[in-house]
Formats: sequence, C-alpha cells, structure tokens
Amino acid sequence: MNKSKLLKRFRMLSRVMSNRGDITINLTGNRCYTDYNSITLPVGDLENPDYLELLEGAIDHEVGHLRWTDRTWTAKSYEKGAFFNAIRNGIEDIRMERMVCLEWPGAILNLSKMVTQGIKKGWFSKPTDSFPPSLLLQAVVVYYGRYKINDQVQLKEFCEIALALLTDCIGQKPVHDLILLLDTIPALRSNQHSYELTEQIIQLLKKIEFKPGDSQGNDSGDSQGNDSGDSQDSQGNETQAIAKVMTQAIAKVMTQAIAKVMTQAIAKVMTQAIAKVMTQAIAKVMTQAIAKVMTQVIAKVMTQVIAKVMTQVIAKVKTQVLASK
Repeated sequence: MNKSKLLKRFRMLSRVMSNRGDITINLTGNRCYTDYNSITLPVGDLENPDYLELLEGAIDHEVGHLRWTDRTWTAKSYEKGAFFNAIRNGIEDIRMERMVCLEWPGAILNLSKMVTQGIKKGWFSKPTDSFPPSLLLQAVVVYYGRYKINDQVQLKEFCEIALALLTDCIGQKPVHDLILLLDTIPALRSNQHSYELTEQIIQLLKKIEFKPGDSQGNDSGDSQGNDSGDSQDSQGNETQAIAKVMTQAIAKVMTQAIAKVMTQAIAKVMTQAIAKVMTQAIAKVMTQAIAKVMTQVIAKVMTQVIAKVMTQVIAKVKTQVLASK
C-alpha cells in the first residue's frame, strides 16, 4: 500500500464523514487520536494486512469523534478526575461508534476488525481477579457496551468474565443496577449525555461506598496533548489503565524476586567471607598455640636432657677424683 495514496484516501474519508475539509492526517508515533484539527494514526507496516485493518477502523473511530463528540464535555470530564473521565470516555466511544455505524454502515465491519486486531495485540485485556474494583468496573462498561450494545461479539468472553468478577467484588444488586444504566446508551445523543450517564454511575457507586483506590483509570483521557479532544489510543484507550496496573504488578513481583535473589547472593558471599576469615583466624590461633606448646615441650625436654647429662658428668668427675686419692 502506497503511503501517499492511503493518506489521500483517509483525507477524503474525513472530509465526507465529518463534513470538514480542513483535517490533516498524520502517520506517526504509536497512538491514535484527534485534536479536532488533525487525526494522528500509528506508524506500521503498510504491507501488513492486520495493520491496514487497524487503520481502517481507527480512521472511522477518530472521524466519529470529529463529527459526534462535543469537546466541551470532554474538557468538563477531565475536571472530574481520571476515574470519572475513563468511564465517560468508554461510554462516549460506544455511543459515538453507534452513530458512525448508523450513518455509515460500512464502518461496522471496519470497527469490528479493529477490535479483532486489538485483541490480538493485547489492547483489550482479559479481566482477572487481580484487577482492583475500579478497573473491573471500567472493563464492564467497555466490554458490556461493545459486546451487548455494539455487537462486537469478539468481546463476549471478556464481558462475561468482567461481570462475574465485579459481581464477586461489589455484589449482584449494584451490578444489576449498573447494567440497567448501561442499557440506556443507545438512547444517548451527545457527549453531554455520556457525561450525565457517568454522573449517574458515580452516584450509584457512592451508595455502596465504592472506592476506586489508587488506580483511577486512564489519566490520558480521550486525547494526547489537548484536554478538549477525543481519541482512540493505539493500544485501546479503554485498556491503558488495565495495562498500567498489570505493569505495576509485574514490576512488584520482579522487584521481590530480585530482592530474594540478591538476599540469597549476599548471604552466600557473607557466609563464604566469614568462613574464610574464621579459617584464617583459627589457623593463626592454632599456629600460635602449637608454637607455644612446642616451645614449652622443647624447653622441658632440653631441661631434662641437660639435667641428666650434668648429673652423669658430675658423677664421672666425682668417681675419677676418688680414684686418684
């Protein structure tokens, strides 16, 4: 695929789908996002069919934000904090993609293929029981909405796992109430409505004293370098927070493992060093002790020998003297 031809086609698509002719298309970095004046898509191998499928879905997604996402409410969402914005962004992506598909039915296949590629690359992460409640809730919002509402059936398993784990965490009734709220997404008509639905979800969570904890979603929100834009990260905006927590968990395990190995290594070195010092010390003491004993033995033997010799000499002399008289 020729890069210039691809960019030319994407510019034409953005002009037709967004009713704007001033949008610049860039291929750079590893993220997908829009600042409402341009669309940036990640660099990749233009001969790779998987990469091209990703781009086809990503351009439809980003143009959808240009057409249907009011940046004013994205900016307001940022002011509410990262956890709030992560929930609102997940809802808005689902709502916006529905609008894209209703207007341009061909986008249904493109967005579905984008999800397939996202799963292959790990952009959509399978929930596990190591996820904190905040990430389980985000996973339910994203996977339930994309699977149940947008018919992206590739996410069925992730959706069912997320629902089961969140139910174990906060109970069946709150999860049931959450699903009732998410089922209203098809009726939403604007980013403002996505914002207001997020407020309702937050109110539901407050009733059960839900605490997001330290991991409060994707603090990059919907855009890169612009707090009033919307974007789809090349690794899936919805799953960046999950990836972050997993990275921290892996780092923690690695740190503990390294600490254990270092402790064992240090203990071994210290043991060897102490053994060597003790050996040298014992050898020195033993040498000194042996030398002392030997000195004493030799002195004693010499004393006895000299005494015996002197006794014999004196006796002989005495005998001779007596004989001469």
